Amino acid sequence: MSLKTKQLKRLSVKELTEIADSYALKLMSLEQQGKRDDPRFKQLALELYHVSELIDVKVIKYHRGLMNKNKNS
Repeated sequence: MSLKTKQLKRLSVKELTEIADSYALKLMSLEQQGKRDDPRFKQLALELYHVSELIDVKVIKYHRGLMNKNKNS
């Protein structure tokens, strides 16, 4: 999958989680094959980290929105 950050930011948490899961499976596969030194392993790990950061940001924004709504009630 070749999505840019701007495109990833438009996705829902569910969609981002599915992407993260697929990256994790690929990483586990490479790990089991003993290919930790493979450049693809490092690239996948970085992409997984990036997607997980985007998920965290979306979840935090969601919870902050809920907190603000509760204060206004």
